[in-house]
Amino acid sequence: PRILALAGEGASQPWASYKVSVRNQAARRVWLSVLASALGRVAVEPVTDCRSRWIVRLNNTKFGFMRRRQIRPRLGIYQQYDERTGIGAFVGNCAPGMSPPAPHPQGVCCFPLFCRTIRRRHGVDELPGVHHRLVDAKLAEPGASRVDVDWAQLGLPLAGTVSAAAVVAKLGVGDAGKASVLVIRAPRELKWPRVADLSAEARISLCADFGSRCRKFVPPGEQDAPMPVWPADWKE
Repeated sequence: PRILALAGEGASQPWASYKVSVRNQAARRVWLSVLASALGRVAVEPVTDCRSRWIVRLNNTKFGFMRRRQIRPRLGIYQQYDERTGIGAFVGNCAPGMSPPAPHPQGVCCFPLFCRTIRRRHGVDELPGVHHRLVDAKLAEPGASRVDVDWAQLGLPLAGTVSAAAVVAKLGVGDAGKASVLVIRAPRELKWPRVADLSAEARISLCADFGSRCRKFVPPGEQDAPMPVWPADWKE
């Protein structure tokens, strides 16, 4: 499959609370999944800023440092999980340019680990999404290509509503449309505009990923409404 990923200043922030983190990352996953459906791509899960205080607390020291306080971030796969709270973080290497901007350690990404109770409590259980490491796997294939595009330079809105046709016109043609991995670099000012006028085929694709959630936030009779972004927008 062709991949759609999210990077840049707006992709993640060092949130202090895991409660804020889980809902903000969920909103980004939903937004990216909607765009991926319009573009005929597969969305990968956005990274989480490893400097988030709830992740640092799990490590009991500065992020990425072993308890012996080495001067370099720990390489490879590293995981911290608190069985009492059901909250954790998976730390590992990632493709160049996918880490949050410096001073965040480059080449290192974090992914939250939440138990099902936490995910259900915050309305983000069973969200669609593929693990971010698929980016690395795809780029390792012979002939694979990657294109990074800056959302702020596309002439598309930073807030409000964006037409799916406009997104396809900008990102579904040329080098961007052919790329094995397409990375949207989100500016900090991006307010995740809702995607309107999604085609019937794209909605079918999206609903195949969302399952019963699709019926909740896109009920019958409202098929032309813009897709919601925040979990709080989902209709029960």
